[in-house]
Amino acid sequence: MKCAPQRKGGNGAIGSDWGVETFLSIAHEDGSFSEVANPRFFKQMQAKLEAAQQALARKKKGSKNRTKAKRVVVAIHRKSANQRRDFLHQTSAAVVGSSDLIAGENLSVKNMTRSAKGNLDAPGRNVAQKAALNREILATAPRAFHQMLEYKAEEAGIRYLVAPTRTLKPSQRCSGCWTVRKKTLAERQHVCECGTALGRDRNAARVILLWAIAHTGREPTGCLAQSA
Repeated sequence: MKCAPQRKGGNGAIGSDWGVETFLSIAHEDGSFSEVANPRFFKQMQAKLEAAQQALARKKKGSKNRTKAKRVVVAIHRKSANQRRDFLHQTSAAVVGSSDLIAGENLSVKNMTRSAKGNLDAPGRNVAQKAALNREILATAPRAFHQMLEYKAEEAGIRYLVAPTRTLKPSQRCSGCWTVRKKTLAERQHVCECGTALGRDRNAARVILLWAIAHTGREPTGCLAQSA
């Protein structure tokens, strides 16, 4: 008989912003920030995987050597998948264990990883760069991570909210004055005329946090009270 994990939440609300450069940027209710680095498991394994796939391609079909080479490729894929799964479980458990209210994003992975190839009439631009970005996005498994956050929050008996990112626009909105200004993906700093200056992901995480606080009727504290 399997034992269900006895999860417990912590204290304080958080807003989280997922990304590729930084896996998770977290805005805390006390006004501080924390970050989880992207372990980039795919990049760590990429050279080994490419070498193993090339070795496999050179082996004669139906031979014992080809079977052995195929096992090496499968083993590399399995190791990478296991590393990613362990990382997602440990990170989601740590986030849930430190909070009593979590606000995340409504991500459309399908839209984010859409190909840039285009068609004959309208050929795509920066196709190779977009393909590399798509691999990085899929390697972090954002959908699986947010699903883990959600069910672990439920197990811990704490609230997990999904911010309406299409209308909230956390990447474009200022967490200080709430105005919206479009940014390119290359802009990694949020600098507003109101005086707010934060990293792009930190600002987005704080926007999500402020939305969650307002959405739940929670009383903002510290510097968040001035921003709300």
